[in-house]
Parts: sequence; structure tokens; C-alpha cells
Amino acid sequence: MKEISYLISHYIEAFIIFHYCHSIFKQKKSNFSVFLGFTLCYSILFGIFHFQNIYVNIIASVLAPLFLISYLYDVPKIYAFFHSLILYLSMALGELSGASLLSLLSDHYWNAWSTDIRLLFLSTILCKTLYLCIVFILIYFQKKRPITIHFSPDHGSFFLAAITFCSMAVSILLYTFGLQFPESTFGNYVIFITTVLLLVILFLVYALYNYNNKRNSDLLQLKLQLQKEQNLAEYNTALISQDTARRTLIHDIRNHLLSISILNQQKRYTELDQYIQALIHSEQLEPSIRICDNTLLNATLLRYQTFCHTKGIRFEVAIENHSIDFLSDTDLTALFCNLLDNAVTAADKVPSGWISLHVELFSPLHGILITMKNSCMDRPPQNFRHEWLTTKKESSTHGFGMKSIRRIADTYHGELQTAYLDHEHIFQTILTMYPQKEQVTHAHSDL
Repeated sequence: MKEISYLISHYIEAFIIFHYCHSIFKQKKSNFSVFLGFTLCYSILFGIFHFQNIYVNIIASVLAPLFLISYLYDVPKIYAFFHSLILYLSMALGELSGASLLSLLSDHYWNAWSTDIRLLFLSTILCKTLYLCIVFILIYFQKKRPITIHFSPDHGSFFLAAITFCSMAVSILLYTFGLQFPESTFGNYVIFITTVLLLVILFLVYALYNYNNKRNSDLLQLKLQLQKEQNLAEYNTALISQDTARRTLIHDIRNHLLSISILNQQKRYTELDQYIQALIHSEQLEPSIRICDNTLLNATLLRYQTFCHTKGIRFEVAIENHSIDFLSDTDLTALFCNLLDNAVTAADKVPSGWISLHVELFSPLHGILITMKNSCMDRPPQNFRHEWLTTKKESSTHGFGMKSIRRIADTYHGELQTAYLDHEHIFQTILTMYPQKEQVTHAHSDL
């Protein structure tokens, strides 16, 4: 009966660890390989358990999840090691919690649990149930803030792994203390209280791990966003150069065609003359439309104007001359592209959607006021800090546009205000920026 109890205990652990891995990791092997891997690993662990060597059992209990997570799931080695330590510590604390509770109810628990079959079954059921509860809490923490691990581990991961390892050592010492002093009521209370504290440490470490991963993921996405904005600015600059070359070529072609036309008139080639005149006055040879005096912003606005026209979105723009001269090319592209991206996404979901963008100077302070309004069917979701959340799929790779806008506002000593007008179904963004910090103080003092 004892062997059956130990065998059941090992396969319960295998199921708990499988549920943990399946819930938070991306599987890279077939279902059959996963089933075979867990079955073989914990069958081997059951065989190792018969040697009754506590150190070998501890090492094997850590290496088994490490191997399974590394081989069967798409997880870097350091994270696999961290999670294997977390799983072992969860199991140890589950057993300690169960043992300390039973020892408070029975003074002879530490002496009798391995010989009394009923007490052994009761202990197994209670300890594994507590283990499962701990794992469910960890899964809940992880699913609440899902992270796709695609960045290099930092020093924080090693630090958290070290804390987990030390907590493991303390749990082993507590278990040894319980076996050495089984009749001590005070010792049982110490074990119970220390176990509760270790559980708190476990949850704090896991919360820090998730926060650290979320921060690293956000930093990576912000770097990618900055790189995207820089590439977009370079692309618009290239378009401007190409447009300049095109207009130069149009100018030369016009002069050339006019010369040919005069020559053809002299030779009375009427049909050729009509064709050349029609070609000269065609829309294809007309110069580019000017929305504002800034060439880079003009190219950006033309691109969004064309897109809105194809989507049936009314696009209104008014940019005061020389209002944005103090913005760098990268910041200018990032600011207006992110503003317009969000506006187009919202307006595209509304029948007869519209976008209105106004940029004007604060005279004589040389600051600018940017007002963006667009139709928006529903109020966008917000987090507990009242920050707007993205409604796009794959939210881990989206939602950085507003952060980029806020970063640019801070760079130019400005202020960002956003609001959703429920009755009008309008999303409004108001942004003030100043080329110099001293002008902000002067502006506030005049209010």
C-alpha cells in the first residue's frame, strides 16, 4: 500500500507540472512526446525515490521539470531553470503546509506518517491538494499578464532564481527540523508560520518575475517602435527627394514638349500638337499637393489623406505655417503617424467616419497646440491607471503609440490630454509642446 501511495503521489506531481507547463508555455513537441516524456520522467523519479537519499531526490526533483520544460516547451534555459525551482519550492511548501497542519492536529504525526497507511494517504491527498492550489495561483498570476518570452534574460532572472533556491534550502531545513523534533509543539508552530512566510516570498518572487518580464517586453517593444518611427522618417525623406526629382523631371519634360509643340505647329502637325498639349495639362504631370509648409509632414499627411479617401473617411487638416519647425524629423514622424494611426483605426469602424487635425501657434510663446478629434464608436478600454488600452489583436505588440506620443510631449516640455466624449462618440487628443522649457513656466504664469 505504501508503494501504491508513493506511485500515485509521483503521478499526481507529473499531472500538476504538466498542467502548469501546458497553461503558460508554448509546446514545441507532439502531444504523444509530451505524454511519453512526463510518464518516463516520473517513473524514473519513482525508481530513484526507493534509494531513500534525500539529496538525490531533491536534485532529481529539480532536474526532471528542468528537462521537461527545456525539451518539450519553447522556453530559454534560464527561465526553464527558474520555473523548475519554482515548481519544486511549490511542492515542498505544499508538503510542509500539509505536514504542519497535521502536526498541529496530531502530536505524533512526524513519527507515524510513514508507518500509518491511513495517515500516509491523508497526508498525500492534503499535501498534493495544497501543491495544486499553489500552482493554480501561480498560473493565475501568469495568465493575468501573459508574456511571450523572446528577449535575452537579464540579471534580475538570476537574482530571482537565487532567492528561490535559498527558499528551497529553508524549506528543506524546516522539514529536517520537523523530523528531528517531532514532539515539539512550539517547533510545529514555528514550521507552520515559517511555511506561510515562505509562501508569501514565493508569490512575491513570482510577481517580480512577471513584472520583470513585462518591463523587458515593454522596453523591447518601445525600441522596436522607435526604430519603426526612425525608418518611417527616413522613408518619408526619401519620398520627398523622389518627389523633388520627379517635379524636376516634369519641368524639363514640359519645356521639351513645348519646344516640340512649337516645332510641330510650324510643320502643321495638328494631331501631334493636340496630343502634346493634352499631355502637358494632364493630372499626372501636375505638381504635388501642398497641405502644409513642412515638406516631411506634408508627405506624411498626403499618405494618410489617400488612405482615408480609399476608406471613405473625411479628413480635415489645418497646419499653421512654421508651427512645427522645432520638431526633429523622427519626432515629427512618430508624433503625427501615431496620432493618425489611432484616429484612422477608430474612424474606420464608424459609418461616415471623420478625422480633424489642427496645429496652431501659441503666440508669442512659440509653443504649439495640437488638437486631434476623430469619430469613435465605443469608449476604448482603460486600465486601473486610466491609461487607454489597445483594441487590436496581439496586444503585446500594440498599444505603444500613445506611449510614444507621451514621450515626445515630455521631450518638448509639453502636456498630453485625452478624453472620450460619450454623447458625441468622439475621441479627443489635445497636445501642447514648447521648444524651450522656460516658455512653459511663462505660459503657466500667464494663465
